[in-house]
Amino acid sequence: MAAPPFQHLKDSGWCPVVLKWLTVGCFLITSFPQANSADDKPSAKLTVQSREVQTAIKRARTFLQTSADDQASLALTGYALLKSGSDLSDKKVADALADVRKRCGGNRYLPASHHIYSAAVDAMLLEAAGDLSDKPSLNLIADYLIAQQKAHGGWYYPSQTDIYGDTSISQYGVLGLWAAYRAGVTIPTDAWEGAARWHQQTQNADGGSGYHPTATGATETKATMTAAAGGSLQVVRLILFGKTAAGKTRRLDASIGKRFGVLEPVRPEAPPEENQAVVVVRPTRLELSVLDASIDKNFRALERLAQRGMPADFPCYYLYAIERYAALSAKEEIAGVDWYDAGARWLIQNQATDGSWRDSSGLSPATSLSLLFLGKATESLFKREGAAPGVGGGILVGGRDLAAQLVDKPKDPKTSAELADQALKSLSKSLSDQDVAKAQAAIVAQFQLGNRDDLVGKLDLLQRLVKDPRDEIRRTACWALGKTGELEPVPLLIERLSDENSDVAFEASRALCTIASEPAGIAGLAIDPTRHTLRRAERSNGTRYRSPREEWQELSTKAWLDWYLTHRPASMRNDRLEVGPRDRLVVPPN
Repeated sequence: MAAPPFQHLKDSGWCPVVLKWLTVGCFLITSFPQANSADDKPSAKLTVQSREVQTAIKRARTFLQTSADDQASLALTGYALLKSGSDLSDKKVADALADVRKRCGGNRYLPASHHIYSAAVDAMLLEAAGDLSDKPSLNLIADYLIAQQKAHGGWYYPSQTDIYGDTSISQYGVLGLWAAYRAGVTIPTDAWEGAARWHQQTQNADGGSGYHPTATGATETKATMTAAAGGSLQVVRLILFGKTAAGKTRRLDASIGKRFGVLEPVRPEAPPEENQAVVVVRPTRLELSVLDASIDKNFRALERLAQRGMPADFPCYYLYAIERYAALSAKEEIAGVDWYDAGARWLIQNQATDGSWRDSSGLSPATSLSLLFLGKATESLFKREGAAPGVGGGILVGGRDLAAQLVDKPKDPKTSAELADQALKSLSKSLSDQDVAKAQAAIVAQFQLGNRDDLVGKLDLLQRLVKDPRDEIRRTACWALGKTGELEPVPLLIERLSDENSDVAFEASRALCTIASEPAGIAGLAIDPTRHTLRRAERSNGTRYRSPREEWQELSTKAWLDWYLTHRPASMRNDRLEVGPRDRLVVPPN
């Protein structure tokens, strides 16, 4: 018997070939035990903030940071780590970026062994890193993807024409172009229209999609490929028309494009409040009603597939496709089931003791894809609409200005004070993404309306929250403590400079600058730990720094401790900070 198509790629890397996929149904509906009696109470739905989810994320990150990767999966590992909280000094992230940049040397992009898959993930990694100097490389990758797009509008392996495109590969062709687009690369409208027409042409009569379709569809509908196709159609719709098929606006976070010098020009014929990051080259000739009909048929097919069996071969690949699908369509449920809660429970139940997941794509790829699902990596690309997208409640990814990310701020100072009081108390509880977002918005509004005294009176609570195990809570507390202008919380903020999450450390650094009235920082150090350049390779005792961030933590801690000991009043003296060598004060977080 002949080997399945691309079996050699399946064996050697992460290429998500769907060979035996048994659809999503049991994942959504029957994967989890039902209540056995009237006394059984359903557990709270899992969110990104849930302690179980955060624990799973941390274990997965540890696995990826310590496991070996070949070149084929290195970029995916780096991307997953970057989207889940790592900074650019993380060794795996740095290695992945160095590899991609090397393959973009000169005037030609050289993909890794998985071609379109590799190019797409390379583009996603460079865009997420946000380095303006990588824009030429993103142009090269986009040129490669456009050149590899077939005349029919889909993608397949280079130099192979015996199959009418591949839904999985085409999905990543679209994702790669979308990443370049977010960074300000001009993508011809023809590329988007071609992708849409190919997906429409190969859509089966039942609304679903197959793996290797024919020019008229007519291939076995698979849940994985239906989710992949639906996501691709929605990317095209978002770029060309600005809203989801359900009529909801999904606006890209403007801070993403600004990192690459994008000035947010107006999309043709779009109202100003719906501006996207990049102008489409020309107005599209696609008919919106026809595109929406395809998207609607696709979703109804996916809901029907949710009534069938258990996923088998590529559950982690599938889950990441579902996360993108839901983020692009702003859907919270599929077939009446909370897709995130169901997927997160499945992942938590199936995570190995070393923090990994295994499916037919391999350990590192499966773990990376699972991590992207758990952190809602796609949702973090969108502007907050009163909810909390992304890793850690959405305030840690896709922009670092906490105040700018929060909307729906109350205008009445009295209402603001009441909301801030409720918000601070609620943050110590286990909250959903939306509840955390509301609490953060109320706290930010408190200061924007000039009522800082109300929060100064809650220093004790804020100082407890700054040690909360949840990243987004620690970050919010650091921000609020900085706005109080008080010296009392400075030692705790100095401790947070060594926080394992770089965004929390950054917020603590900014808070200290606010309290000290030092907007440019002190001692010539970067305020942002991810922007620090290594000053020396080793300490005075001869031990080497593991990363620029480690040096930044030590130098920043010493500098701010010196500042604090110099500026604090006599009533705050004679404590543990004046006992022993100051260079020992790199206090482990939590």
